[in-house]
Amino acid sequence: MELLIIDYLVIATLLVSAVLSLIRGFTKEVFSIVNWVIAI
Repeated sequence: MELLIIDYLVIATLLVSAVLSLIRGFTKEVFSIVNWVIAI
């Protein structure tokens, strides 16, 4: 079974959204840890 351009577009979209959510979650956790350190 051959992958079509549409399949590649769907895969690329999923990968991009996964990377963006990882970055957003990571920055959120970093700010949370920084807030804890500042609070102490």
